[in-house]
Amino acid sequence: MRSFVERRGRELEPFRRADWEVKTADDLLASLDQLRKYHGEVQWYIFITALNMSVRNRLLGRLIKRATGDVTTGDLLSGAAPSLALGANHALQEMATLARELDVESQQMLLEGDNPLIRRLLSESEEGSKLVQKMDEFQSRYGFLSANGTDFSLPAWRETPALVWQMVGRMVKQPHPATADISTRQQVAWQAVRSKLSPFQRRRFEGLLASTINFMDLRERVSQLISEDAYLMRCIYLALANQLVRQNKLSQRDDIFYLSHEEVVASVRGEIKAEEANQLIEARQIELRRDAEIDPPEILRGEMSSSRVSSITENDSDMLLGISGSAGVVEGRARIVRDPSLAPHDLSRSDILIVPFTDVGWTPLLAGIGGIVAETGGQLSHTAIVAREYGLPAVVSVKHATQRVREGQWILVDGAQGRVYLKQEVGA
Repeated sequence: MRSFVERRGRELEPFRRADWEVKTADDLLASLDQLRKYHGEVQWYIFITALNMSVRNRLLGRLIKRATGDVTTGDLLSGAAPSLALGANHALQEMATLARELDVESQQMLLEGDNPLIRRLLSESEEGSKLVQKMDEFQSRYGFLSANGTDFSLPAWRETPALVWQMVGRMVKQPHPATADISTRQQVAWQAVRSKLSPFQRRRFEGLLASTINFMDLRERVSQLISEDAYLMRCIYLALANQLVRQNKLSQRDDIFYLSHEEVVASVRGEIKAEEANQLIEARQIELRRDAEIDPPEILRGEMSSSRVSSITENDSDMLLGISGSAGVVEGRARIVRDPSLAPHDLSRSDILIVPFTDVGWTPLLAGIGGIVAETGGQLSHTAIVAREYGLPAVVSVKHATQRVREGQWILVDGAQGRVYLKQEVGA
């Protein structure tokens, strides 16, 4: 599996270097076919790594539960976050450190996100030039990331430099995430479990822990391949869209994302006329707006699941139930964020982030908050892994959290119990 990740990284290199805007439509379609094939292969590996990780984590949980009731798998996995999960955030923290050497006006300029102005003014000083260089290195390494690594209709960081400058500007005001005690906590948990096990059980425990961490790392590597595949496909679709706009076959470039791949190919080859394509696009836009209002059921057939029943009966409760993502208790102000690019600039340790999900593109927001509640995820989700690394109390898989919690509402998060308590008054 690791050899596949390394090989695929090499195979993507020609795609990373390509200038898609000078390619013919036939060349673009051929490259797109190859990337779609690659993408399908990576999706298989994401399933395999996630399955292996989940099975090992469950076996590990059963073993330590029999040994001691005081330790969770989350305690043992604290500090084991794959470097790729936090790499982008570490790079942003390095830029924030450089930005702290700038004057107040320059720091404010970063929050405004005017990329040409920022580059021009920063290049006038040695300190500023170093920051610009770091930004270029960051975009070269992580620029393919976005708010959702699997949705290539969304612009990547490379296309939205203002967003990245604003991330750096926000981090200037935030303390560096406290991770010093993570390793100690993990060691204490490890010793507590190991002391209760027989020699045979210790070998099994250590093997399960090591293999779980290994598959966590592999899952993160494969996830980044998924994100980069999506970004490269986006680049090709946009190059095709630019050609279709010039040929008056599309009204706007981003309209291409309302067409299926087969419809895009047909449009390029003249098999679908502009009027028909525009009708399809308009119908899809209406459908998307309508579907956004639907609250889908968790199951489509069979009896209603017990979790669905409990979520309905608890809908009016002052307590929301989820899954423990990271231990700890924190009380603070709820800040609802559905898109990291729209996050407020004044997030602080007194804020608890309420989100639909997170992936690598969300990580910078987690560095300066007090806790997090996510609508999806499990103990090995990106949200839980990063929360444990930063020592943030976290509850995941809280259904409809972004709807049931009010912006600014005072809440208490009990990460170990997987519970979120709602206060009656906003900001109480």
